[in-house]
Amino acid sequence: MRFALLHLMCLAAIADASYGLFGPDDCAGVAGNGRLTIAFDHFGRLSMCRWPEPTAPNQLTYTELDGTVRGAKWAMDDGDGVRWVVSNTPGATRMQDGSAPVIEMADVSTGVVQTAFVVPERDIAVFQLRFLEQPQQNSVLWHSDFSPCPSSMRAVPGSERLFATRADMVAFNEGAMYHARPADAHSVAWEETNRWLTGGLIPQWMKKGAAVWIGYAAPETFLHAVCSTRAQDELADARTMRAVGQCYSVVRVPLDPADNTATIFLAAGERRSNVDD
Repeated sequence: MRFALLHLMCLAAIADASYGLFGPDDCAGVAGNGRLTIAFDHFGRLSMCRWPEPTAPNQLTYTELDGTVRGAKWAMDDGDGVRWVVSNTPGATRMQDGSAPVIEMADVSTGVVQTAFVVPERDIAVFQLRFLEQPQQNSVLWHSDFSPCPSSMRAVPGSERLFATRADMVAFNEGAMYHARPADAHSVAWEETNRWLTGGLIPQWMKKGAAVWIGYAAPETFLHAVCSTRAQDELADARTMRAVGQCYSVVRVPLDPADNTATIFLAAGERRSNVDD
């Protein structure tokens, strides 16, 4: 009986996530190097970030059980409010072959082109937004819902949905933005992390031991960077430089005036030092 229930839970969770080996069923483009694998949906959202292998957990929350789409995406703030760089209709996607295949997604409605690729020999992904015409703003926003997850059923993509409480722990900004969770997230790790949130000592797990670290930065310093959790949002709490729980982060990235582009460099590793290198 227990086995039957577990089997049904597995099927339901994987079906709900609509995940396959290369991400969601509406996956439009995929790039990877055998360790880090990324994918976009047809509307221009980053929908998958698997590491340290293509069948490892998706280190990004793409959809919630209520159907809310999250993932990671660019946004424009040109004085008329924030507008997501997400097409109302599927955009054109092109793959450029080479040692590092490039995903290119053009969105005529917003006048931008997104490109992304994974560095062949490093666990690094590069995301760029380019304006086709002179933009009205000098910066753009990058919103990401990374949820580091060390646990999944080996060789069963999407099974991380069965371990919702075993994904995500902390997000914080220290020049670069970091999302992380230790491999062994025991009660002491949570207690230390919550004390650190309010000014306590850095948790021991951040100094040693295996974990999943996702870090990202831009060529120039972020103009603004905040993190929060869904619980904080429900309580209308202010966004901060540190968050503990089911976290997301938002950064303002300056545009390069030479070519009207914004760039994000993302790295994954077992320790913060791996990401910083």
